[in-house]
Amino acid sequence: GGGGGVAQRLRAEGMAAGVAEEKQAMFAHAAARLLEEGHAGEQSAKAFWVPGRVEIAGKHTDYCGGRSLLAATSKGFAVVSVDRDDDVCRIFTTFGRLREKSSVSLHISKDLEPRQGHWSAYPATAIRRLARNFDIQHGVDIALECDLEESSGMSTSSAVIC
Repeated sequence: GGGGGVAQRLRAEGMAAGVAEEKQAMFAHAAARLLEEGHAGEQSAKAFWVPGRVEIAGKHTDYCGGRSLLAATSKGFAVVSVDRDDDVCRIFTTFGRLREKSSVSLHISKDLEPRQGHWSAYPATAIRRLARNFDIQHGVDIALECDLEESSGMSTSSAVIC
């Protein structure tokens, strides 16, 4: 339980009440997706809000070590995750107005090859970097809900990698 606690926590962090209620629904959808994919309700889960961003200056320089001036938006990603004991990262999401469900299963590897042109290239790149730089070995199941428009210029791909 505790769904109402999500909105309360977001409000405590400065999010407007109406927006926090919208995000609470997104977190509920993400949690429901993990349950749908076989997780037991008593498993400990973590929740994260990843805002979209608008680049005021410095477009495409931040990931190359340059500087950027950014502003967070009230739209973004609601992420709910459950740790795993193996090396598998499963990612569940929905796309577009039709809410098309999609998922991918990736094994943690320093040599993981992202599937170019597919949405899974973004999380695969992050997993590979975490394996190379921090030697991660245990996977996670992640459900994402997003209210950013695709190709909106609000750094949806950057948010996925973060």
